[in-house]
Amino acid sequence: MRAFIALDLPTEAAGWLNQIVDAAKRSPALSELSRSKVRWVALHQAHLTLRFLGEVSEQQVQVIVDELTSGLTGRSWRLSCWFDGVGAFPSPRRARVLWAGLAGDVKQIIELGEIASGAARTAGLASEDRPFQPHLTIARIEPPAAGLSNLLDSIRVESQHWRFETLSVVQSILKPTGPEYTDLAQFDL
Repeated sequence: MRAFIALDLPTEAAGWLNQIVDAAKRSPALSELSRSKVRWVALHQAHLTLRFLGEVSEQQVQVIVDELTSGLTGRSWRLSCWFDGVGAFPSPRRARVLWAGLAGDVKQIIELGEIASGAARTAGLASEDRPFQPHLTIARIEPPAAGLSNLLDSIRVESQHWRFETLSVVQSILKPTGPEYTDLAQFDL
């Protein structure tokens, strides 16, 4: 099965993210993407991926759940965050992903990412090649688009504080209509 570990986006944060996405969709600079296909993320599925797992077995999922249980137990996670800017991966000059950035308890989110990565390694998965950068994907672009600086500069991000309250191990089934997610395990933070 295809799976990932993520922080679930609370309802109030999804509302703020929706405002960011609407601003991006309304931006006159969006015309810069005219040759590219933009697939906007379904906001009811928005999450902050801590570790993409890829194809894993049920046994590997159980190891990951056990490791997460061990790594999260006995800790109090205060993950107060707010949205802070937008960006593009790998860069505005060759954008494949538009994302919303975070501020606040980002160090704790990075620490949770390290716990998730450790659980994945214990389950026999390879280490990530890139450093973890907390963000929420808002759109995917194919083929990669160039010159998105105007679009990124045009989006104003204003949000109040909110908290991540749950971490989930999620199965992702890819369908023509978009991914379908099912929680395999959930942890209260």
